[in-house]
Amino acid sequence: MFLAVGALLHQLLCFEASPAQRRNYTLAILGVLIPVSTYHVVADEIYVHEIVFAVMVIMVVRKTRRLIRERVKNEGQKKRMGQLASFGIGKLGSAFCHVFADQGQRISSLGTSSGVSTSTCAAMSRR
Repeated sequence: MFLAVGALLHQLLCFEASPAQRRNYTLAILGVLIPVSTYHVVADEIYVHEIVFAVMVIMVVRKTRRLIRERVKNEGQKKRMGQLASFGIGKLGSAFCHVFADQGQRISSLGTSSGVSTSTCAAMSRR
């Protein structure tokens, strides 16, 4: 998962970037992913892994939406591409619900202020 999202994030960040910026983006992504992946394996810890993955997906969605807004001129295509980005973020939420369920944790333990419930997760997974 990190490889796929990391490659996509790298491609989006390096779009129209100078060679120096590309090098910095590459080093930053590797500088985060290598330690997080190592920690995930050595410590058998999942939360940092999940948080970093979620942040990367959100960065991909934000950058993609910005590129759509700046580059796509046709309003119909712009709307359709925005819907695809929303679909992707919905799948992220669904995946996190399944991960928490697989770990035997209750979604309600995230706190009532988040407004997430098992019925919300079930509805998201049906999309």
